[in-house]
This record gives sequence, C-alpha cells and structure tokens, in this order.
Amino acid sequence: YCAPNKQAIGSPIEIMFREELIRNNIKFEEQVKFNLENAKFSVPDFVIGSAGLMIYCDGTEFHKDPQRIIMDKQQDRVLQTQGFNVFRFSGSEITSDVKKCVREVLMFISLKNRKA
Repeated sequence: YCAPNKQAIGSPIEIMFREELIRNNIKFEEQVKFNLENAKFSVPDFVIGSAGLMIYCDGTEFHKDPQRIIMDKQQDRVLQTQGFNVFRFSGSEITSDVKKCVREVLMFISLKNRKA
C-alpha cells in the first residue's frame, strides 16, 4: 500500500492543493509516513492532525489501474479502523475546482471542531 508514486510527490495537483490549503490558513503536514505494525503502511499527501484527516491527491495515471483502485479502497478501510478520516481527490477534481475540494476539507474540520 505504502509506496507513493515518485513522480507524484510535488506534482502539479499536490502543489495546487497545498497552495489552496495555505490560502485558507489550514495547518497541515505533507508526506507523513504512517506506520502500522512497525512497518510503513501509507504516505498521505496531506495530514490535518487536528481533524484526524488524511488527504490523498490521486493522479489519473497512477490511480486508473483497477488493482490500484482496489488497494486504495482497502487502505482507506484499514486507516478508518485506526480512527482516521480519509479524503481522496482525483486529479480532475483538483484541477477543475481546487477551491471546492478545500471547501469540503474546511467543512469537515468545522464539523469535527463542533463535536469536540
């Protein structure tokens, strides 16, 4: 599950997403390694620790393979059982309206803060 596509790190969609997070004053960490049972399990593109949120920016090239899609879904379920919330945004979602994607993140953070 864990290996991010090396060409995706710092990809245009990640840069767009990062810049929009910054514009919205959202505190985040990038490319945080998540270990499970003492082994690297996942490297989300962005982590918003205050909301327990892991965000993946899924480029079409790497995430179009049916086997990769299955692995992503399995990974998400494992992360959810560990108490994390997982958002996946496709490259086309990000490029067509990155502001809408980040509004979804803001809405989630707001809901989490209300419950706390």
